[in-house]
Amino acid sequence: MNTDKAEIFADSLAERIMEMRRRSGADADGRITVLIDDKPFKILAGSTAAAAIAYATDDVGVTRRSLGGALRAPLCGTGVCQECRVTIDGRAHRLACQTLCVQGMHIDTARVAV
Repeated sequence: MNTDKAEIFADSLAERIMEMRRRSGADADGRITVLIDDKPFKILAGSTAAAAIAYATDDVGVTRRSLGGALRAPLCGTGVCQECRVTIDGRAHRLACQTLCVQGMHIDTARVAV
């Protein structure tokens, strides 16, 4: 890609990101508030629920428990492994790695499921 095309692409991408943040209800810093296990966190608009969980927690981003009770966290980032399942806005088994956060979203992980 030559320099002109790269600059056009970068400008276009920046415009799309700004538009997405504006539509999401983001503040001036491009952040939205989500509730993770009933605690509010400010995250960048456009973040996935898995990224928000990892940012907001002091562990590896635990999302659920296995049938045997072991803590689980996102693994593949594409939704194939299903390890990132959480409850989002009351809907169980949502894939956190494939769900973009929106203003006011409620995310419940394994920490509240016990």
